[in-house]
Amino acid sequence: MDLISTLQVVGVVERNQKAVQFNRKRATTDPSSTKDLASSLNDFGVALLNMGRHEEALLANEEAVSIYRRLAEADPTINKDLAASLNNVGSCFRALDGYKDAAAAYEEAAEIFRKLTETDPTVNEYLANSLHSLGVNLRKMGRYEDAACADQEAVRIRRELAGMDPDINGCLAQSLHNLGIDLSKVGRHEDAALAGEEAVMLCRNIAETDPTINRYLAQSLQNLGIILSSMGRHDDAVRAYEEVVSLYRMLTKTDPTINEPLASLLYTLGLDLSNMGRYEDALLANEEAVVLRRKLAERDPTMKQYVAQSLHNLTRNLRNLGRHEDALLISEEAVVLCRNIGETDPTINSCLALSLHNLGIILSDVGRHEDAVHTYEEGAILFRKLAVDMDPSISQDLVHTLYNLSRDLQSIGRLEDAVRAIAEAVTVLRNLAETNPTSKQYLAQSLRYLGINLSDVGRHEDAANAHEEAAALFRELAETDPTVNEYLALSLRSLGTDLCIIGRFEDGVAANQEAIDLYRKLAETDPTLNKDLAVLLHRLGIVFSEMRRPEDAVLANEEAANLRRDLAETDPTISDDLATSLYNLSNDLNSVGREEEAVCAIEEAVKIRRTLAEADPAHSLNLAECLQNLGAYASRLDRQEDAAQAHEEASRIFRKLTETDPSIKGFLASSLDSLGIDLSIIGRIEEAILADEEAVSLRRELAEEDPTANGLLAQSLHNLGIDLAEVGRHEDAVVANEETVSLRRKIAETEPTPAAVFRLAKSMNNLGAALPCLDRHLDAACAHREASILFRKLAERDPAVNKELATSLQNLGMAYQKMGLHEDAMTADEEAVSVRRELAEKDPSIKNTKDLVQSMRNLSNDLRNLGRTHDALSIHEESVTLLRTFAKIDPTINKDLAASLQSLGVALNEMGRQEDAAQTEEQAVRLYRELAEDDPTFEKDLGCSLDNIGVIFRAMDSHENAAGAHEEAAKIFRSRTETDPTANGYLVNSLYNLGIDLRNSGQQEGAMRAYEEAVNVHRKLAASTTSTMVEDLANSLRSLGIGSPVHDDVSR
Repeated sequence: MDLISTLQVVGVVERNQKAVQFNRKRATTDPSSTKDLASSLNDFGVALLNMGRHEEALLANEEAVSIYRRLAEADPTINKDLAASLNNVGSCFRALDGYKDAAAAYEEAAEIFRKLTETDPTVNEYLANSLHSLGVNLRKMGRYEDAACADQEAVRIRRELAGMDPDINGCLAQSLHNLGIDLSKVGRHEDAALAGEEAVMLCRNIAETDPTINRYLAQSLQNLGIILSSMGRHDDAVRAYEEVVSLYRMLTKTDPTINEPLASLLYTLGLDLSNMGRYEDALLANEEAVVLRRKLAERDPTMKQYVAQSLHNLTRNLRNLGRHEDALLISEEAVVLCRNIGETDPTINSCLALSLHNLGIILSDVGRHEDAVHTYEEGAILFRKLAVDMDPSISQDLVHTLYNLSRDLQSIGRLEDAVRAIAEAVTVLRNLAETNPTSKQYLAQSLRYLGINLSDVGRHEDAANAHEEAAALFRELAETDPTVNEYLALSLRSLGTDLCIIGRFEDGVAANQEAIDLYRKLAETDPTLNKDLAVLLHRLGIVFSEMRRPEDAVLANEEAANLRRDLAETDPTISDDLATSLYNLSNDLNSVGREEEAVCAIEEAVKIRRTLAEADPAHSLNLAECLQNLGAYASRLDRQEDAAQAHEEASRIFRKLTETDPSIKGFLASSLDSLGIDLSIIGRIEEAILADEEAVSLRRELAEEDPTANGLLAQSLHNLGIDLAEVGRHEDAVVANEETVSLRRKIAETEPTPAAVFRLAKSMNNLGAALPCLDRHLDAACAHREASILFRKLAERDPAVNKELATSLQNLGMAYQKMGLHEDAMTADEEAVSVRRELAEKDPSIKNTKDLVQSMRNLSNDLRNLGRTHDALSIHEESVTLLRTFAKIDPTINKDLAASLQSLGVALNEMGRQEDAAQTEEQAVRLYRELAEDDPTFEKDLGCSLDNIGVIFRAMDSHENAAGAHEEAAKIFRSRTETDPTANGYLVNSLYNLGIDLRNSGQQEGAMRAYEEAVNVHRKLAASTTSTMVEDLANSLRSLGIGSPVHDDVSR
């Protein structure tokens, strides 16, 4: 207000004051002049109000109301003046922020004017004014429903009045403006938008002839923009704001005071542009707002807090554009500015707390988590104080700060402090939710975050409780707001994980299943959620595997794999997850016996991993792990070549990875162990030994660093021992086996678990099998005896071990037999037969029957050696009967049947039943001929049976037939010596027997040739073998001139 205007107002006040004094004096003597007093008080109050002397104005107007009220009791015509005075009282209270009293005054005025309109329609204009003012004050009180009702009545009246007098359209526009605000506040956004649009239209029409209305047009457009923004119509809101900006820019040319609402509008425009993702435009709007508010603050220091607000928005825009360093500078400026203001104005603390909050976010963005923590902690202190002293609604800001504080505390490893921060947020939200149900969603979210933090510090019980409470809240909220279901699914997902960790698997599965059902439903309208659904199914598959529910695990993993396969078609980054699902699926398929499908799944995983590894070597480890599994599954399907190839490639990858990461050595050793087994099975023994030796070397290194790795070293040595024995390196095999036994003995002594004892017994068995090759039969017997004792003890608790016990007893019997301890051999073999007979009765499988027959064959040999030929024969016959039965079902049994027939023939011959012996051996020969046609390795067995039948023919004095059998046997063994040096021993025996038969039939020259060849072969063998072979040579030399010694059974 300029000086002249001020002087004018002062003059009006003085005149009205004198009028009051004059009329007050008159009223003391002339009661009829009381009305004039009230009128002059009314005018005096208005004048004081215009001067800003609100309290004095209120006193004057209240006195006027009091007088009018008294007069109206006698004269109802006075009510119009009473209502006008009440309006003035309302204006005074409003100026003094007494909105409740103001609303009461306007409401009473409106009631009076409403009643007067019944007889005087001209009063409608005054009624509309009262209703308009009433609506404003009710809005200030937060009574938006009541305010909207007042606005609607004012709009109705002013619309009617404008129909008769277009000059009223300006007032109608104001009422529509207010109505739009209040309808928006109560959530009636569509109706609010209609009111706002009509207000804008009216202002536009008026502005065509009256440019002074442009300011009101700008306000209406701004209000319409706010409404449209709340409806999510950001594009329309921005267009409205941009028009307001243009209007304000034009108005500032003649009225600089417009710069303040222009800056405020640019601030709001920046928010909406940011919501639309138009960050560059938002930045420009906020930068201009900052410039304007800086200038305004130079003239009016109270504007500095608004500068800080604009700096906040500017910070957010810079963050959105990735300009974190610039955002940091602006955010720091906002904090400094608020600190400076706070030195004289503590009310700025809310702005300072918000500035600290924003600064914390930027510090976190740039990785300065320690600084972010200090900043959030200061902000939290301020918010706590503000929430107690000023406004409980600030508690929501405290929650946001505490949440961010928790996040950064996690980043710097202060996990327990992070839990405390988010726990405080939960406490604050619980209090808010008691009076404000809208806080429940924030409470549920905070409980979910609390659960995650508790889980991070290993407090899974507490985490599960937090997640359960969060899920219950989300479930309740979802009943009225289905959009909450996604958060419910997330909570259930975390809940399921924690429940499983604490062993509540069934409850964990139930939580996961509920989450999966939700995701399935949500994915119907939002396919992007299929990615989360796949993650959950993947985890559920893992849980089912841990619960030993492989069938359920397969179903979960299959669905996860199918989803990820579909997703990978459009998003190649999913391929890694797909390979992981296939890897797990293959494990579970294998567990349920679906080996072929398991191989298919892991082969697909290998293919994906190989592609990924070609593009990024970081995937090489996962590729090698998949190859390792592929090898294992292929091996179980007897696809040993494929298994070896997979394990070989896995080993190459692991070997390369160990060059930069020594921790991979364990994986390489495992892969080499598997490779060695595969190569051994397919006959590539020398290569298998190389793999075994490398595995042993690696395991040794690892065991030196970590003694717990000795168990794996023992396993690698175990494999090495088997393969060394296979290629005749018996001394090396024994060394490997002895070290295996030594390691496993120590392990079993310190930790005598059934598994450790079982592995020791297995190693003892292997050692016992290798020692006879070094003529260490006593040591072999001791090893097998100890193994048998261990297996027997284990079998008392676990009958499944009986299979191993029987094998160990069988080996023990063979060791005793080699030492000539036939009684002890018989005792061991009898127990082996007893154990295997029981196993075959419980499970009459071909495997169990074959094992039983083997033990029976050994027992019969023991009985023969003890001269109990009848008992031996009985057992032989039983074994043949058993095998004949199974051979009808499974032709592969024929090799075992042939061996038993071979032994039975020898036993019959020894009892003098040559006819039966000959028939039996002929059956063995026939079977071995058939077998040798398909598999030449059976030629040696065929040769042995021919030798046996030759001996039988000799006993029957059928020398020609005997010679024919021995000659064929010699021919077979002679051809085998080219690839199998061990056949030389059998060849010598056949030649020796052939010489006897030729001599017996009078063919001296032929006999001599057979003996000479036998001697030559013997000489070669004796030069490189044991003293036993030398004795045999001497025996052969004597045979050139004397009769035959007793023939020994040469069956295998």
